Amino acid sequence: GVKMSKSLGNVVNPKEVADAYGLEAFRYFLLREVPFGQDGDFSQRALIDRINSELSNDLGNLLSRIVGMSSKYCDNIIDSTNVNKFYSNELESAKIHINQALISLDEISPNRYLEELWKVLNIANATIAKYEPWNLVKNNKFDEANALVALVANLLARVAILLSPAMPQTAQKI
Repeated sequence: GVKMSKSLGNVVNPKEVADAYGLEAFRYFLLREVPFGQDGDFSQRALIDRINSELSNDLGNLLSRIVGMSSKYCDNIIDSTNVNKFYSNELESAKIHINQALISLDEISPNRYLEELWKVLNIANATIAKYEPWNLVKNNKFDEANALVALVANLLARVAILLSPAMPQTAQKI
């Protein structure tokens, strides 16, 4: 809420922050938190919150869940054949957010670009919670479970590609 100033002693050394929290996490935070060309607020608490909620929970946990589900429910074979049949609404919603992300990028609004990508991750995570693939498998709905894994894996793959300008190493690992 206050401008940074050496005389006030409230400056932040970006190298120290990047060393402490990781360059990609710090870059993500700045791009996500501060509208391009505008002033923005910075606090370690806000950085930690964004790392924990978005990077660890939304992105990291989704990747972990996909790896686990593809192994457990699909023998590591992800087949997208039935995605439209069972999850067309979720797929269409994700496409809208991806298109909006690209528009935001054209408008040089990286904060909105990343916000839209996270909406896609939210769709993927919400789809898992809503349809519970473990129950689908328990009820012998193997095609639906496989399609769910394929949907969320494909959504994550798309987000990873689009995330590469902000977090190239993370995107490559995904």
